[in-house]
Amino acid sequence: MIEAGAKNWKTEDLATKLQTQQVQHWLTTAIDPDDVFRIMTLDKVKKDILSNPAFSAWAKYAGDFNAKYPEQPTSMIPTLLNHYSDAALFILTETAKNVKETKSIATKLHEQLVHVWLKSRKTPDDTLVDLGLGTKKTKNTDYEKPLDILLEKPLFNS
Repeated sequence: MIEAGAKNWKTEDLATKLQTQQVQHWLTTAIDPDDVFRIMTLDKVKKDILSNPAFSAWAKYAGDFNAKYPEQPTSMIPTLLNHYSDAALFILTETAKNVKETKSIATKLHEQLVHVWLKSRKTPDDTLVDLGLGTKKTKNTDYEKPLDILLEKPLFNS
């Protein structure tokens, strides 16, 4: 409803004030950024999520949440990984880094994604498989021709 109000010049100011108050309420009541992601229906967005104005508002909320509750730091990556695969999120951030309007947030998310992989101690082979650049283990080998598969993929050139 607030989004609809923001699109009408007669109600734009009121919608902005309501959205600000709503975000402040969420912060005051410590609503988890993952829940806010769903409240803002970002879980329904399938394309170009980083250029969606609601995503920008959510990213700001996540930053404000971390500033207000430093003892409960939260990353945007776990929430995004609930809705996108590692490969989809990697491609999304790589693509968005080439767009002026989304370059900053895409770079930040890309770095956070790599940090999550490192923190989880994911092996390079597992990461390649998750990104679709290798195949799962077979009886005869650990990975079925991972180098051949890797060299054929456009992600290799990223």
